[in-house]
Amino acid sequence: MITSTSIYIFFIILLAGILQTMTGFGFALVATPLLAFMIDPIEAIAIVLFVGTLTRIFMLYETWNDGKFSHISLIFIASIIGGLPGAYGSTGTVLLLPLTSELPY
Repeated sequence: MITSTSIYIFFIILLAGILQTMTGFGFALVATPLLAFMIDPIEAIAIVLFVGTLTRIFMLYETWNDGKFSHISLIFIASIIGGLPGAYGSTGTVLLLPLTSELPY
């Protein structure tokens, strides 16, 4: 059944996809907050992650033979080396957040 919420989600994903196509980034930056206005923020994040992952899988499939891994291997290795400590460090900052929803001011 098509509801007004599903139409809203469709158009937000479409808008974010057009932005991603034009600029190369910004899908999650546009889609997540706009979706969170109508649906639960956790569901908005899950939808954005699912659609983004699906898009990247299709892009990877379509462009698999267009380049050579040897040309980007140094950048790839550096991103893995830098990404792992960054991900570990960000989990520590989440643990420091207060458990209450009250603002301190």
